[in-house]
Amino acid sequence: MAEDLQQLTLHAAWSAANERSFLWHSASRDRRTMDEAALRLQRAPLNPAFTAEAVEAMKQLALCAAWHAANQRRFCYSDAEKDRRGVEFYAELLERLTSRDLAGLIKRLAWDAAWHAANTRSMMWKDAAKDIRNFQRTALELSTFLGGNADTNEDGDSEGFRTPDSGSEVEGFEGLPLGRMPQGAGGYGAGAAGAAGDGDGISNLATRSVLDEAILGWRETSTKMREKSQICAASFVKAALATIVIFDSFGKLLQSFQADMRKNAKMIQQHVRNDQVSLQDLIDGECKQAGSYAKAIVEGSAAMGLLWLTRALRLLEKTLQVLDEEQQLHRCIQLGYEASLRPHHNFLTRNVIQAGIRAAPSREHFLSKLCQENPKEKIQEFLKFYSPVLCKAHEYLLNCRLET
Repeated sequence: MAEDLQQLTLHAAWSAANERSFLWHSASRDRRTMDEAALRLQRAPLNPAFTAEAVEAMKQLALCAAWHAANQRRFCYSDAEKDRRGVEFYAELLERLTSRDLAGLIKRLAWDAAWHAANTRSMMWKDAAKDIRNFQRTALELSTFLGGNADTNEDGDSEGFRTPDSGSEVEGFEGLPLGRMPQGAGGYGAGAAGAAGDGDGISNLATRSVLDEAILGWRETSTKMREKSQICAASFVKAALATIVIFDSFGKLLQSFQADMRKNAKMIQQHVRNDQVSLQDLIDGECKQAGSYAKAIVEGSAAMGLLWLTRALRLLEKTLQVLDEEQQLHRCIQLGYEASLRPHHNFLTRNVIQAGIRAAPSREHFLSKLCQENPKEKIQEFLKFYSPVLCKAHEYLLNCRLET
């Protein structure tokens, strides 16, 4: 029972953290695993506390905690506050259905799991390490309370109990032995992503970086484009959403890009009815309905979404293309901005963006956030699949005279 409660809270945490990071495949898998753990709890023998109603309260408590942490880390404060109230509601309900002690332990377990997943996805390694230590201590208390054995061999990671390989980045972390922690497939992948070896702690785990997730998405989109000579709309949106997370690494003052990019990606996504439709089909259809390509550029249209999303994605492309040891990061972003979005911004917007660019972190810090191992090679691999798709999208917009 204690093991199933750990699995329920951890996979609830990862489902929210992954969905907030646009890792849909991982989020879906974690949600299924959470439901399976809840079902096992309902069938727990000789424990009248685990009624269907009580287990549902546990699951909802874990989900509210997970979404509170995930929303807090993504600056969705209003949603985070609603989720916090949800935690208190379900904790109180669980207390009435079981006992104060059990409800209190499950609530602590859910919070520790939620913040571990959210902090890991936000690359806050020290906090994530502290959270997993707290989780393990609470799990041990819960196991003792229920008269079982603590499960310290799995962290419920979907495709990442992801912490740096360098122990120096998680100062003072000695953690409880986690033993063999399997790595599932994440993001776009299918099949196992590899298993970590036995060891004391977390720093030796195999990882999948933010850039790895984006590479998988653009590889899929590029492959489909070569096969059909058009850009699959569903794959394009999915890859774009995975790529938007990279803008976290540009620093907080440039994270305004993310909100606009997500909005534009969602504008396209709402018009995608199946996996077969192409971006060209979507825009051509809107043009036919509106009477011209120019008239198709209205708020909420796929044409509007594609135009502005492609411009922002090209900023990242140009930035990475000029990124080398001779250039500071802010200068690379500046060059990328001038080649993509700047001509389309007004004076006030340009000044705001310029201030954000000047506050960009160092090149070394950016690369460490982007990918822990071989960042230069990973960037080239990313551009190999990314650039051809953007080039085709840009050429299409130029041919339609939507882009200038």
